[in-house]
Amino acid sequence: MKPTYIFLKLIVASVSCFFLLMLCACADNASKSESAVTAGKPSSGSIAAADPQNKSDNPDSSCLAANAATPLDSSEYSDISGIRALKAVLQNDKDFYVSEKNMYMNLSQYIQSYDSFGENLPFILEKFSVVDLDDDGCPEVIISQAVGDYESYGFTILHYDNGMVCSYDMGYRSFNSLKGDGTFQFSGDEWDCGIGRIDFSGKGNFDMSKLIYRITYCESSYNANGAATVNFYVNKESATEDDFDKAESEWSSLPDAKWYDFTDSNVESVFLEY
Repeated sequence: MKPTYIFLKLIVASVSCFFLLMLCACADNASKSESAVTAGKPSSGSIAAADPQNKSDNPDSSCLAANAATPLDSSEYSDISGIRALKAVLQNDKDFYVSEKNMYMNLSQYIQSYDSFGENLPFILEKFSVVDLDDDGCPEVIISQAVGDYESYGFTILHYDNGMVCSYDMGYRSFNSLKGDGTFQFSGDEWDCGIGRIDFSGKGNFDMSKLIYRITYCESSYNANGAATVNFYVNKESATEDDFDKAESEWSSLPDAKWYDFTDSNVESVFLEY
């Protein structure tokens, strides 16, 4: 029996060694795969330097839900020429004024002009929505931006005024959670945030932070001792924190804006009647 016992021990030892080798190989492969994925991502801080609201600290940075493209209701808008101009820009057939660069470009040139701070990251216009942000009878086109792996990096707003289409870039903190009625959330920090609209009435003013018309919001101030005071407003009127929270909750239940994948066919479908 002793030789048999020794033989069985040898078999068990061999099998154990085999499984150990397999586990080591799997761990090594997993480590290599993780390193490859990490190496493919942009270095930390490269995107955050341009906009601190990156995916790591942005709970809403997942892709915007895409809808099936449906034609705009022509009865909703009165400015036909404006809508046709916006369509031409989206189809790369018309130049528009890029406010941040103080020059005219077509859409292809606009995409190519993006500066990724030496990282050579792709700048992508992913989805678009058509909403009248300032309630003037001509809708704006809002396009979601992605840079590299950073989705919902920001937004490009195309606005038509007196025969000219202008673009404005908005960071995610300044413009998010867009609703179908044209209102949206903006945020500076925890106690400087709220709900607003865009007011394009300031001719020549291309600082978008100054074009946000605050509706329901809170803002903080500090005294000489550094103590903070937070003031709350609902519909531009002074309010309590409870009133502010209630108004914000009611606003959250409004229908979201419809977003479409930014493709030639979707642009044609949405602007079918124009």
